[in-house]
Amino acid sequence: MTIKRALAGLSEFYKPSNEVNQNMKLISAKDLLTMDFPEPRWAVRGLIPEGLTILAGRPKLGKSYMALNIAVAVALGGKALGTFEVESGSVIYFSLEDSPRRLKNRLSQVLQGEPAPSNLLTSTSLPRLDKGGWSELQRVLDEHQPKLVIIDTFARVKPRRAVQHSQYDEEYGIIGALQRLAQERSVALLLVHHTRKLEADYVLDEVAGSTAITGAADTVMVLKRTAQGYVLHVTGRDVETQELAMKFDPALGLWTALGEAQEVHMSEERREIVDLLRRSGPMTPKEIAEALGKKPNAVRYLLHRMVRSGIITVVGGRYHVNTTNTTNTTNATNTTNAPNATNVRGALAGVSEGANTSQPSSHAGSEATVSGVSGVSGLCTKHPPVVILSFSGQGKRGEGRDYLDLAVDFEEELGVQTKKVQMSSGEIQFWFEYDGELEERRWVFTEHHAEVTLRKGVPNLGEVESVTDNEIVKLTPDKLKTFISWLDDKEFDDFMR
Repeated sequence: MTIKRALAGLSEFYKPSNEVNQNMKLISAKDLLTMDFPEPRWAVRGLIPEGLTILAGRPKLGKSYMALNIAVAVALGGKALGTFEVESGSVIYFSLEDSPRRLKNRLSQVLQGEPAPSNLLTSTSLPRLDKGGWSELQRVLDEHQPKLVIIDTFARVKPRRAVQHSQYDEEYGIIGALQRLAQERSVALLLVHHTRKLEADYVLDEVAGSTAITGAADTVMVLKRTAQGYVLHVTGRDVETQELAMKFDPALGLWTALGEAQEVHMSEERREIVDLLRRSGPMTPKEIAEALGKKPNAVRYLLHRMVRSGIITVVGGRYHVNTTNTTNTTNATNTTNAPNATNVRGALAGVSEGANTSQPSSHAGSEATVSGVSGVSGLCTKHPPVVILSFSGQGKRGEGRDYLDLAVDFEEELGVQTKKVQMSSGEIQFWFEYDGELEERRWVFTEHHAEVTLRKGVPNLGEVESVTDNEIVKLTPDKLKTFISWLDDKEFDDFMR
């Protein structure tokens, strides 16, 4: 059999198909509902239950430091990742990509002078599972009965694949055997793994290998670095699905969970609106603008972006906090565990949002008023006339989608990251540099009560209300064709409705 060959030595899990298992027992649904089962045991409560957990991420992203942080926390007891409660238990950590010297240095770095826990056992070697690693793993589980076992990384113990066999079958056999071993021994087994180079719409699809790896595991955690910072995606059979904002201190080698990513990465302007809606209940854009002392056009655009992000919802023209996607803001503003968490840059463009100057420049991108943007007043002398793609309202605004929705669609669907400006009239403009000849264009969208124009000219800085910190990007002919084609298609779809 394919799996049997790939996992030589795992015969207790994979028996020949003609061998009958006399221990199989069928349970009626009625009897099943009367049975009591113990709650799952946790290595890290709320994050790593007993069974098999995958921790995946790009190379050099800090997965091994995170695994070591968890190992030390479980061995010592207290809190893991600065947040999750853990009870002390024995840990075995196979650090298979490190030498003993490097592992010693990392452990000393994480402990910061604290005594090393005697119940944390380490090794920098473990044979491949089909070359003696399976029996060795069983031996240490029987001998030490640990609470947590970490194998860093899966690639170092995975049996070499036979080309003629199905990758899915082999990987499901391997991961399934490890999952079953962990469940039978009531141990949490954390397997460190890699992700693919290309991103995917569904985060679990980024885990390297076939879908068998994520399908057979009990819990999957995927560590990613985004424009806002690090995010740990968590999902599993016994854990609540979470997206945690993470902070890494390279000097200390410490990872800290800051709270729900969407909440932590929310800008101050968005947080103001969320807090207001929580206190006052559903409100209209006009009511929100008056309560916060903001300009209505800026608030409306921000509300559109927040709806698209899933932070709030709108029903009958009144905006509500989406309670399924946001958490208590006190989790995100805990200055003890996360001194820089309250001001990580927001994803919004279009209104003034405070920049976190303590974060690296790669995390910049928040909004500012015109008076606070360096170089804007000198734009006309420092740059040739720019290409302006503007989105504005036309006629009376309807109850449905409007030009703001169209601007958001354009920005998000085409990944536009150039300087964006909101004029005092509410018009949204995207500015580009372009060296070639430009034919002015105009599109009309009846459904959106919107008009879009493309032209080349000198920006009217006197009418600018707010502006992003993004640089004015150079527009290539191919990208210009993409923009025009997108607008042509949208206009045609709008006409056909």
